[in-house]
Amino acid sequence: MITLVSYPRSGNTFLRNVLYEVYGLESKTYHLQKHGPDSGWQAAPIVKTHELPEDLPAELVNRKVVYLIRDGRDAIVSMAHHRADVFDKGSNFNENLLEAINADEGSYFGGWTKHVLSWINLADLVIRFEDLIRDPIGECERLRSIMKLPEPSPDRLPSFQDLKHGQPEYGSGKNLPGDNLATFWFRKGKVNGWKYEMSNAMHDRFWHLHGEAMEYAGYSHSGDLNSDQTEGALPDNGEMTVIIEASKITDFHTDGIKRYVVELIKTAECYPVKGLSVKVLVDGALLDLKSAIARVGDQRQVTRNWVFMLAKNVAKWLLPKGMFNALARNKNHPIFRKVSSNINNEKLSVNADVVHLTLPQHYGHIDHIQTKGLVATIHDLTHDLMSETHTDRNAELSEVGMRYLDEKQATLISVSEHTKADLLKTLRKSQRIYEGVDRRRFYPLNNQHWNDLIYDRYNIPHKPFFFECKHLRTQEEHRFIN
Repeated sequence: MITLVSYPRSGNTFLRNVLYEVYGLESKTYHLQKHGPDSGWQAAPIVKTHELPEDLPAELVNRKVVYLIRDGRDAIVSMAHHRADVFDKGSNFNENLLEAINADEGSYFGGWTKHVLSWINLADLVIRFEDLIRDPIGECERLRSIMKLPEPSPDRLPSFQDLKHGQPEYGSGKNLPGDNLATFWFRKGKVNGWKYEMSNAMHDRFWHLHGEAMEYAGYSHSGDLNSDQTEGALPDNGEMTVIIEASKITDFHTDGIKRYVVELIKTAECYPVKGLSVKVLVDGALLDLKSAIARVGDQRQVTRNWVFMLAKNVAKWLLPKGMFNALARNKNHPIFRKVSSNINNEKLSVNADVVHLTLPQHYGHIDHIQTKGLVATIHDLTHDLMSETHTDRNAELSEVGMRYLDEKQATLISVSEHTKADLLKTLRKSQRIYEGVDRRRFYPLNNQHWNDLIYDRYNIPHKPFFFECKHLRTQEEHRFIN
């Protein structure tokens, strides 16, 4: 028995008809909307659904799961047509398309990205629509690894056009009153049809919101499949352990570096790689990804760090600069030691294939870890180039951290071209990888009404302008906004 899952318009009904005609296998559906689950679904050898795992009974999630995946652009274009042709006749195609891309408030089964990320790593077998259309029986034969499959009758294989212009077992609505729905249910069954029906603006919007998941699933911006993932599996890098040093997430205030670390951890959780174990080191405690994300909102730790910063700032205000800097160099002085907590700060005996140091100043947090490779993110070199903006203690820690990375021959990541150039001036090479953000919070705003509100709220003239985000290196932060 298997649960056959797909995002809508990904070829599920086509696959069910092939299994019915060629193998004689009947199937049922489990939907929460409309007519609800089919009667007798519990005894069916195949149950089709579009629901998310958390919305299904455990019986279905615990079965062998087959996930049918299609290029999200083709699936969403097909869905926009399907809505206009069947469920909301006469509705506007482009409005339907935009709604499906945005998937606001959890609509459209959470959206393409959430659906894929919820299922692809739970599935026992992943089948691509693109492969299914090219070789239906060949892809169905892959089911033998997880279920008993009768011998096929290849002469009974229906083509997509046979289903569209006939009365198939599934998708024709033959058990419902009204006309045969097959003509609308089976629309084109083409690969990369989105190229002819999705405007550049719509495609930009789709890729902004779903591009990461598309690449993760093996689809490219151009429409080509990633050859390494055409067998329906994610890349297997073998067994590897990565530790991310992330004590920055417990800071009481949020700055660019904290956001960087938080998004790094969230991304690692959202896009797991088979065989890759990722742990997070936070103030001496080794956590899994979910626990680390929960620590971001740990009010107790935030309060402790707030008390620490308050004491530090009061001392800085009251004491002469020379005395303050002398105390700051004494890291054991109570003013400059974070309030102790229940976290286990003992040096653990830990081994890892790779350690990612997200801030050079935190080199002391990882010195006890045995690792084959050290990777460090360099956000800037202002401790050296603009030392007046740092306390002596912070500048000293930063410089010692950089020397530590040199000694360990660490691989460096620079977050901007400016940082990469500054590193080169110190004879250090780096790989530039821009800082990531939550794409659902930061994206181009194409709604003219909202644009007008922003212009009016901040008294911005209705013409091109520069927006400057204050930063130590403001030249890195200029954005030209139309």
